[in-house]
Amino acid sequence: MLDGIRIEVKSSVYLQAWEQPRPSRITFGGLQGTRYHPRHGYDPAGKQLNADVYVFCVHTAKRHEDYNPLDVKQWSFYVVKRSALQRLGYRSIGVDTVRSLANGETAWPELRAAVLEAAQGEDFTDTPWWSE
Repeated sequence: MLDGIRIEVKSSVYLQAWEQPRPSRITFGGLQGTRYHPRHGYDPAGKQLNADVYVFCVHTAKRHEDYNPLDVKQWSFYVVKRSALQRLGYRSIGVDTVRSLANGETAWPELRAAVLEAAQGEDFTDTPWWSE
């Protein structure tokens, strides 16, 4: 959480640990989830978007000899408002749609500012579904 903003981070990669005939297709799944409380169980509202802002991260290396997940220069970051994802209603999303919703890539040094900007007007109310 950043300044009270609920952030969900999704990542995807072109390369797997094994040899591949071609790089993987970049997709992000599990956009909607069901909240859980250890004493009160699952939220009866079911699956929903549970953050104000979503940060989609793509590791861009396409050759194993170049692969270094700790090198921030090998990552692309895309910041998307909850409301933009909610309008689509998808449970998973491809990288082209993410790029479109994010209005392009965000550089690592500007990521915090982009998240703060995207959070403006987004209000995911995390109200309890149980009564004590």
